Amino acid sequence: MGEVAKKVIGKKSFFEEQQPLLIAFSRMPKDTFTIVNAVNKMMTKDFSSDNLGTLLRKWPEKDVMDGLVEEYEKEENKGAQWEKAEQFYYELSKENGFKERLMLWEYMMKFDNQFEALNDG
Repeated sequence: MGEVAKKVIGKKSFFEEQQPLLIAFSRMPKDTFTIVNAVNKMMTKDFSSDNLGTLLRKWPEKDVMDGLVEEYEKEENKGAQWEKAEQFYYELSKENGFKERLMLWEYMMKFDNQFEALNDG
């Protein structure tokens, strides 16, 4: 993943590989507010378990996320246009404990499924 923001077709980019991220995002709600709201309320009608798993698998490591936030918030980058993946992760990074809530929700879904399977068997 990128260590320094670079210009890509007039937009700032931090992640070296945009395509896999954009494919993953294409199956998710288009705005981060909907995602954050769905995760906070654990509403599968707005954010599916597939979306949840994809987001967790694609979530950047902590040092990469910290680097993105640092680049995004640099004075010389204020007001810059960023690629979609960077905008998406930056907006989600502003939600305290968001990744942890994702992990908790995924655990709860898996637990429910396993519990149901045990009761059916």
